[in-house]
Formats: sequence, structure tokens, C-alpha cells
Amino acid sequence: MHQRIQFGTDGWRGVIGDDFTFANVRRAAAAVAAYVRPKKKSERGLVVGYDTRF
Repeated sequence: MHQRIQFGTDGWRGVIGDDFTFANVRRAAAAVAAYVRPKKKSERGLVVGYDTRF
């Protein structure tokens, strides 16, 4: 069972390696893609920030 991914005002909240895992990154990326694709706005682009510690 997947745990819920928590988002705050500054983005994804969690402990690296515990909440913030490669599996959860895949889940979040798939969710964003599923949201953007049907809206036909993908040509506008998407900005993704990342934490260099992970």
C-alpha cells in the first residue's frame, strides 16, 4: 500500500529516503503527467525543481 505524499506551501514534504523515494518520485511524476496531458497544455512546458541532496 502506498503512503500519502504530503505537499506544503514550498512543495513536497517528507524525509529523503523515507517519504521522498524513487518510487514516490515516479508516482508524483505520473500524477502530474495524468493531470497535464488531458488539458492539452503540455506544449506550454513544465518547470520541475529538485533537491541536489538526493
